[in-house]
Amino acid sequence: MQSPNRNPNFTTDRPVAVLMVFLAAVVFGYFSLNQLPVTLMPEMSYPTLTVRTEYPGAAPEEVENDISRRIEEALGVVGGLNEISSISRAGVSDVILEFVWGTSMGDAIQNTLEKLDLVRMPREAEKPLLLHYDPSLDPVMELSISGSSKSIKYQGDEGLRRLRRIAELQVKRRLEPIKGVAAARVRGGLEEEIHVLIDEAKLQRVNLSISQVLSRLRAENINAAGGRIREGGAEYMIRTVNEYQNLDEIADTIVFRRDGREIRVKDLGQVVYGQRDREMMTKTDGNESVQIDIYKEADANMIKVADDVKKLVGEVSGSTRSTLAGKLRAEEDAYLRVVADRSIFIDNSITEVKQTAYMGGILAIIVLLLFLRDLRTTAIIALSIPISILVTFAPLNILDVSLNIMSLGGLAMGIGMLVDSSIVVLESIYRCREEGDSIRNAAIRGTKEVRGAVIASTLTSICVFFPMVFVEGLAGQVFSDLGLTVVTSLIASLIVAVLFIPMLASRAGFQLKSGAGMASHFFGSIEGRLSLSAFWLGFILPSVVLLGAMIGLAEGYAVWMISAVDDPRFEKEINETSVTYSVLRIWALVCLIPLIIAWAKRLHDVGMSAWWLITIVVPLFVSFIRGDSASNRYGEYSSNERMFAKLWGAFSAFEKSFSGMGLFISKQITFSFKEILWVPASLYFALRLAISFLLELIGLSLVWLFRAVAFIGLVIYRLITMIGSILGRALNKIFGGKSDGDSATKKGIYHSLIRWAINSPVSMIALAIACFIITYSVGRQLETELLPEVHQSEFTFEVALPVGTPLDQTVKILGEVEQKILNSKKNKDSKIDTLLVMYGFDTSNMKRSDEGEHSARFKVLLKETETPYATEELVIAKLRELFDDVPDITTRVTRPVLFSSKKPVVIQINGEELPELKEYSDQSTALLSKESELTDVEPTLRSGAPEVQISYDRQQIIRHGLNINSIANQVRDMVKGSEATRLNRRDRRVPIVVRLAKQDRGQVADVGQLTVNPSGETPIPLNAVAELTVGEGPSEIRRIDGKRVALVQANIGAGSLGSAVETAKRVLMEKVDWPGYMDFFITGQNKEWERSRTSLYLALGLSLFLVYVIMASQFESLTQPLIIMFTIPMAFVGTVLGLEILGINLSVVVFLGMIMLAGIVVNNAIVLVDYTNTLRGRGIPLKEAIIQAGCVRLRPILMTTATTVLGLLPMAIGLGDGAEIRTPMAVAVISGLLTSTILTLLVIPTIYYLFALVGERFFQSVEA
Repeated sequence: MQSPNRNPNFTTDRPVAVLMVFLAAVVFGYFSLNQLPVTLMPEMSYPTLTVRTEYPGAAPEEVENDISRRIEEALGVVGGLNEISSISRAGVSDVILEFVWGTSMGDAIQNTLEKLDLVRMPREAEKPLLLHYDPSLDPVMELSISGSSKSIKYQGDEGLRRLRRIAELQVKRRLEPIKGVAAARVRGGLEEEIHVLIDEAKLQRVNLSISQVLSRLRAENINAAGGRIREGGAEYMIRTVNEYQNLDEIADTIVFRRDGREIRVKDLGQVVYGQRDREMMTKTDGNESVQIDIYKEADANMIKVADDVKKLVGEVSGSTRSTLAGKLRAEEDAYLRVVADRSIFIDNSITEVKQTAYMGGILAIIVLLLFLRDLRTTAIIALSIPISILVTFAPLNILDVSLNIMSLGGLAMGIGMLVDSSIVVLESIYRCREEGDSIRNAAIRGTKEVRGAVIASTLTSICVFFPMVFVEGLAGQVFSDLGLTVVTSLIASLIVAVLFIPMLASRAGFQLKSGAGMASHFFGSIEGRLSLSAFWLGFILPSVVLLGAMIGLAEGYAVWMISAVDDPRFEKEINETSVTYSVLRIWALVCLIPLIIAWAKRLHDVGMSAWWLITIVVPLFVSFIRGDSASNRYGEYSSNERMFAKLWGAFSAFEKSFSGMGLFISKQITFSFKEILWVPASLYFALRLAISFLLELIGLSLVWLFRAVAFIGLVIYRLITMIGSILGRALNKIFGGKSDGDSATKKGIYHSLIRWAINSPVSMIALAIACFIITYSVGRQLETELLPEVHQSEFTFEVALPVGTPLDQTVKILGEVEQKILNSKKNKDSKIDTLLVMYGFDTSNMKRSDEGEHSARFKVLLKETETPYATEELVIAKLRELFDDVPDITTRVTRPVLFSSKKPVVIQINGEELPELKEYSDQSTALLSKESELTDVEPTLRSGAPEVQISYDRQQIIRHGLNINSIANQVRDMVKGSEATRLNRRDRRVPIVVRLAKQDRGQVADVGQLTVNPSGETPIPLNAVAELTVGEGPSEIRRIDGKRVALVQANIGAGSLGSAVETAKRVLMEKVDWPGYMDFFITGQNKEWERSRTSLYLALGLSLFLVYVIMASQFESLTQPLIIMFTIPMAFVGTVLGLEILGINLSVVVFLGMIMLAGIVVNNAIVLVDYTNTLRGRGIPLKEAIIQAGCVRLRPILMTTATTVLGLLPMAIGLGDGAEIRTPMAVAVISGLLTSTILTLLVIPTIYYLFALVGERFFQSVEA
C-alpha cells in the first residue's frame, strides 16, 4: 500500500472542470459534424490541364502541324510540368499538361494562359479553351423527359423540338438556381433552327455569292441603342428597333437591287423552320427522350444537392401537383423523372461505413464486458469511444475534411484502438487499488505509471501517418483524409484516457446500482424535492401538457389541412409554422418527464421493477406527438397518422371522416381558415389527447411485456457475464492467473510456453525465421492492382462502328442490339433496371472528343442486389455476346470514374511514321486480344472518316484572279452553312443558318460543281481550279513529350493488374519483331502503381524510423526499440498470409493498412517491455521479470488486440456499397495484428532475453 498522496491533481480534484472541458469539446464536435460536406471520396485535384482548340474542317495532320505542335512548343517550358501530350483529331486539338503532384494549379493555369497568348493560331481556328479536368465532374444525376405516346404534340420532328424546348426553358432554368448545382446540360432532342436554303442555280443567274446573303441578313436584323437626348424636362433614349418578327420578314429581305429590280431572299431560295443537323439521339428504356445531366459544384454536398433536385422534380413528394414533374405532366403532357442518381450509392456507402463503425464499437464493448465482467468498468472505458469520435469532428471541420468513405473508414478502423489507452490506464488504476491505494491515489498513481507508455504507444500509431506527406501519386491524394481522421481520433482518445478516465475512476459515488435501487433513489429524491405525492405528479402535470398540446396541435391540424390542399400560396406559412412543432415536442416531452417518474414510481412501489419502463414510454410519447402534428407539406404527417391508426385502431374511421371533412372545407374556403377552425380542431385533439391517457390502462396491461423485455435484457447480460466467466477460467487455465475464490496464483500454459521460449531461444528464433521465409515466398506471388474496383451497379458500353458511319445507320445497326436488351429486361429474373442509350456524340461535351456519329453509349443501371460484383460481371458477359454478333464493331466497358481516368493497361508505341505506327499497333492489338488477362483491347490509331480532300492548283487560282482562302470560306458557307443572325421568339433566340439547298450539296460530285467566282461573267466550278480526291486519313495523331506515339489500351480480364502487365510485356517481347528505331512502354494505371508503390515504400521506411525515434526517446535506450520493432515483420507475416488465403490483391489500400499496422503492433510490445523494465528496476531477476511481465500484461494485451480486431471485423466482412475499398485494408490490419500478438507474447520476450544476456553491455558502452 502506498502512502497517501496529498499533492494537488487537476484530474481528480477538479472533476467539474474536467467534465466541462470535455462537454465543450463534444458540443463543438457535434456542431462541426453537421457542417461537414458529404462526398463519396476525398477531393482529388488531378494535376492536369487540357488545352482544347477547335479547328473546323481540318484533318488530323493539319491539326497536328498547325495547332498541336505550336502549343506544345509554347507550353513545354511551363513550370512543374511532368508530361505534355497531344491528341490531334479532325477539327479539334487537345494538348494535355500533366503536372507533378502538389503543383499549385492556380499558378499553373496563370503560366499556361500567359504562354498561350504567345501562340500564333490560324485565322480559322477558334480561341483555345483551358479545361481543368476533374473526375468529380461526372454528373450527379441524370433526368429524362419524354412525351406521352398518345399525345399528337410529340410525334415527328416537332415533338422532339418541343421536348428540347421544355428541357432548356422550363427544366434547366429551374434546376440551375438550386444551391450546389454547377450546371444542367441538355442532351438529345432536336435544336430548332431557321434555315435559309439557297438554290445555287438562282444564285448564279444573278451573279451573287452566298456571303452577300449572309451580310444582308446580318445588316437587316438590328436592335441597337442610339444614345439619349433631352427635351424640356424629359430624357429620351434612342433605339433602332428593326428585328425580324417572323419567317416572312426574313424571306422578304432585299439582298440586292439591279436595274430597278429587287432581289429578295425568297427569290434565291426558301426559308423554312427546321432543326440543327442531328449528331446525336438519346433514348430511355427504348423511348426517345431528352436527357439532362446535373453537375455539382466542387465543394457542394452531393447528397444535399440530389435531395433538393428530387424535391423540385417531385421524386420524394407525396403530391406532384406543385412539383416540376407534376406541372409538366398537367400542362405539357410530358414525363420528367430521375433515371440515374449517383448520390444513392454515396449515401449507401456512407451509411454502410457508419454501420460498420457502430458494429465495431458494439463488438469492442462486448469484448470488454467478456474480459472484465464488470458493468461499471466497461461503461467507463466505453465512454471513450463516443467522446473521442465526437471530439474528432471539430479539427476535421477546421482542416476542410469531408465525410466520405475514407474519412469515416478511418474512424471505423480506429474504433477498436480508441479504447486501447483507456484499457491500459484503467487496468493500472485497478491494480493500484488492489495493492491498497485509496480511490484518489489509485487514479493518480495508476495513470502516472502507464502515462509514458500510453503516450508512446499512441504516438507510434500516429507518427506512421506523418510520412504520408511524402507519398506521391494517387495514394497521397486519396488517403489523406483517412490519415487525418485516424490521427485526430487517436489524439482525442489519448486525452480522454489520461484526463477523463482517471476523473471517472476517482469518483467514489460513480457506481451503477441495481434497477430497483436506482429507481428508488431517483424517484424518491425527485418526489422529496418537489414535495408532491405521486397522485399530484400524475394529475397536475398532465393537465399542463394537455393545455399546451391543445393549442399547438390545433395549429398543426390546420396546417395539415393546408398541406393536404397543396396550395402553393400557403407554402411560406406552412414552413414557418412547422418550426414550432419541434419546439412543441421538446417542451411537451420535458413536461411529461415528471408524469413518467410518477408512473414508474407507482409501478416501483408495487414491486414490479418497472424502471425499465422509462426507456419505453418516452419513445412512445414522442411517436404520439409526431403522429398528431403536421411536420411539413411533403406527406410526413400522413404516414405517421396511418401508423398511429394501424397501432391503436380505435379512431380509424373517425379520423378518416374528420380528415375528409376538413379537406372539403379547406378546398371551399380561400382565406386563412385556420383561425376559424382552431376551436373544433382543439376539441378534436382534446378528445384525442384525453383518450390517449386511457392508454395508461393499456400500458399497465403491457407491464408484463415490459417485464419480459427487462427479463430478456437481464438474461442477455447474465449470459455475457457467464461467457466472460467461462472465458476467464479458460484463460486462467491456459495462461495462468487466480481462480475464483482462490488467492493463490496458478501457472498456466502460457507460463510454460514463455519459460520454454526463454530457455530455448535458438528454437524460438528459428521458428520466427521460418515464418519470415514462408512469408517472403508467398508475398512474391501476390497479385497487384492500383486500387480495388468499386462496383456501383452501373456500367457503360462504349460502342463504335467503322468511322464514317452516319447517325441513321448507327441507330439502325445498334438499335437491334438495344431491342434485344430491352426484351431481356422484361424477364422477371432480369437484373437490368434502366437502359440509357446515346447514339452519336454531344458537341457540348468537353471531356471526350473521340466520339462521332459512328459511336454509341449504352449505360446500364442494375437493380439492387446483394452481390453487385457477380451481377455486373454476369450482365456484362451477356451484353458482350450481343455486341459481338455485330460485324466491324469495337466495344469497351467503363464504370463511373472514382480515382484515375487512365486505362489499367496502356501500351505506348513510339515512332514517327504514321503507317508504321498503325501497323505495329494493329499487330499488338491482335496479339493481346487473344490473352485472357486482357479485355477490351483497342488501338487509338485507327482509320479515320472518309474525306473529300481539295488540292488547289495555284497557277489556275492566280490565272483567274482568285484567292484560296476566300474559296475555302465560300465552300464552307455553301456546304456546312453559317449562322447569319438570330430570330427572337419570346423567351429564346433561334439561329438563322444560310447554306445551299440539299440537292446542291448532297453528293461528293456536287462539291466539285460549286461555283468559286459567283460575281464573274463565266462561272468557274471548283473542280476547274482544284483536284478533289476521296481519301482516308488517320482517326487521330497522338504525341507524348514531342514524339509521335500510338497507344493500345486494354481493361483487365481474368487476373489482376500485375498479371495483365506481365502478360502484355511477354507477348510483345516474344511475338513482335520491333525495328531498331521503334520501341514500346507499358503505362496507364501500372505507371501510377509503380509511382505510388515507390513512394509508399519510402513512407513505410520513414514510419519505421519515426517509430524507432519515439521508442528510443521513451526508453532512453537504443537497443530496446530494436527489440520492439521485431513485432513489425511478424505482423507482415500475418498480412501476407491473410491476403493469400482470402485472395486479396496487393494494392495501395493494402499498403496503407501495412503502414498503419507498423504503428499499431508495437503497442503491445511497448507495454510488455516497459513493465519488464519496471520489474527489473524493483530487483526481480531477468528471467522472472520477463515471465512475470508477460503473465501480468497478458490480459490488457489480449483485450486491446480483441477490441481492435473486432472493431475492424465488420469492415473486413465487406458488406454494403463501397466495401471493395475498405475490406483489403481491414483484412491487412486484422491478420497482421493477430499473428503479431501471438508471436509478440513469445518472440519479444526471447529477443529481450538475448539482448539483455549477450549484447547489453556492448550497447550500454556505445550509449555512454
